[in-house]
Amino acid sequence: MEFSSPSMGLSRLRDNVIVRLVAYYTGAFLFFVFIGALFPSVVEYVDLERARVARGFEALGGPGGETGFPFEAPNGIEALLTPERSIPVLLSMIGALALALPVAWIYTWTSPNPKTRQGIARTLLVLPIAIALVVFLVKGSLALAFSLAGIVAAVRFRASLTDTTDAVFLFVVIGIGLSAGVQLMAVAFIGSVVFAAITLTVWRTRFAEHPAHLEGFQLLRSHPEVPWPPTASGEGSVHGASGNQNAPTLFLIHSGDPERARQLADLVFGRYAKEWALARVAEEERGTTVLEFSVKLKKKSDPDTVIRVLRATGGAFIEDVESRWGNPGT
Repeated sequence: MEFSSPSMGLSRLRDNVIVRLVAYYTGAFLFFVFIGALFPSVVEYVDLERARVARGFEALGGPGGETGFPFEAPNGIEALLTPERSIPVLLSMIGALALALPVAWIYTWTSPNPKTRQGIARTLLVLPIAIALVVFLVKGSLALAFSLAGIVAAVRFRASLTDTTDAVFLFVVIGIGLSAGVQLMAVAFIGSVVFAAITLTVWRTRFAEHPAHLEGFQLLRSHPEVPWPPTASGEGSVHGASGNQNAPTLFLIHSGDPERARQLADLVFGRYAKEWALARVAEEERGTTVLEFSVKLKKKSDPDTVIRVLRATGGAFIEDVESRWGNPGT
């Protein structure tokens, strides 16, 4: 009989991404509402900044080709020390950071590529702050169009995005930064919440993982590249480099959901192994399935590390992992 303590229940509740995101967005919303209620002048400063931008755009399209603002704006130290100018800048940058943080969280939770996960996640966090600052400086002038072009070009500066999903996340935080820079925090808030909900839904439903294909006017169910279940001979598909180098390590994965366990194993072995193959699948007496993989690890990898990663990421569908030396089936 299994017993659960209150601390375990709180831990599971804290680790639930839906609960965590709802709590975070609610806290962020209440924080800005509290700031507005406690300091009414802050709301006035934001409204004045929004009105200044609107008058600036009217001047840009006004008669005679005027390109200046209809009033004299403070510059230098004077602008820095003026509350009606400095407070909107501060709120824009704080809001951009607060609403980009859950987007960065979702990227780290759902990204399948561990090599680019850290760098892109950090970019998602700081990029909207920079964009909000740049937009705040150039909005209401003809330079805005050129600055936006520069922002888009900077996304590929000295880096090439290998996954289109990474580009989508970057465009979302760009939108958050732009909204914060023009004092439209409601747009940034709604965009962040909707994007988080849609991304988690797509991830949870595994959309287009094994899509059907069209044959005439009939949809036919497609099959994964690796046959499932494996053939009766026990031959699985081989991934990675070929060649007979060192003796393989046998990994035995005990699981109640063998298909998900196989998919996770492919992801983990793709990082730590040069070559791996599903050698044997067998039903156990307790109702679980054992998947036996023949794996040639990379030089800097070891079986204990692979076992720890499989156990940590396997969740409820991997019950145990063990390793052996020798030939498959022994």
